[in-house]
Amino acid sequence: MSTLQLEVALEEDSMDFPAGSLLRGAVRVDASAPVHARSLECRVLWFTEGKGTEDVGGPEAAVLVRDQVLPPGKVLGFQLRLPMGPWSYGGQLVKIRWVVQLVLSTVSGEAVDVEVPFRLVPPTVRMPARATG
Repeated sequence: MSTLQLEVALEEDSMDFPAGSLLRGAVRVDASAPVHARSLECRVLWFTEGKGTEDVGGPEAAVLVRDQVLPPGKVLGFQLRLPMGPWSYGGQLVKIRWVVQLVLSTVSGEAVDVEVPFRLVPPTVRMPARATG
């Protein structure tokens, strides 16, 4: 049985991403031998932590690979449009967390997933230039 892992890097240095922006990154298939992938999917998910019922949402997903043999070290880029909310929140009673999740399913039945946390923040607002007179 081969060792199989996914390594994910987000394009931005910051972990704060404005709502409505594009989240870009790359995933590297770290394996000791070629991997016959049934699928490699990338999605963004939010979930709540804290008091009450835990909620989960997943507004965006992309299939990066379907039924393909991936050589060891294969790097695939991805990009997903982030939704307008809910924004990340770290309150006393409830928290809203966001992750990028990549899931690789192989033809042999093996499944590997990795999650990278990030913060969804309010969109950047640009104020119109004022006319001077």
